[in-house]
Amino acid sequence: MDECKIVLDQNAIEMRLYQYCHAVDTCNYDLLCDVYWPDAVDDHGFYVGSAYEFAAYNTSNTPLAFESTWHSVTNIVIKIDGDVADVESRLIAYHRLRADTEWLEPILGSDYASSHAGQQTSHDYLVGGGYTDRFERRQGVWRIANRRAYTSWQTAAPSALTGLSGLFGAEIGPSLRALSESS
Repeated sequence: MDECKIVLDQNAIEMRLYQYCHAVDTCNYDLLCDVYWPDAVDDHGFYVGSAYEFAAYNTSNTPLAFESTWHSVTNIVIKIDGDVADVESRLIAYHRLRADTEWLEPILGSDYASSHAGQQTSHDYLVGGGYTDRFERRQGVWRIANRRAYTSWQTAAPSALTGLSGLFGAEIGPSLRALSESS
């Protein structure tokens, strides 16, 4: 295979991985669906099924549960064989869980929820894990056909961050709620 073609294919796949992170963090349903083929399957452990249904679930519930999220993929390994690519990437994802949410127990567990009952504070939830993906190229376009997400480690604590402002006084970007309301 031509080395330039390999690099272009790898770049196209990496861009889809970054697009996924951006779409999840901005709760953009259309952008998230664009990462997957219409018949794709997503396995996030708590959800296994249609990737488009996962996108709907994710983009509608994330703003209810979280003030913000930040997903980042790294250590991407891509093995291309014709029009199929096996891809593994590592993930670090930050989530700031809303203080006023019923999602504390389902996301962080009953032990954590009961030990923090009555506290009116946000919670910082950090996850390390990864994605094992099968990408397929159809009509010259790479998208995810099958995804399995896994968690290697996780930690949570009441947030110590209050009164946030941007670096050197820069404006903080819009919240997930504002983004979801504008779409």
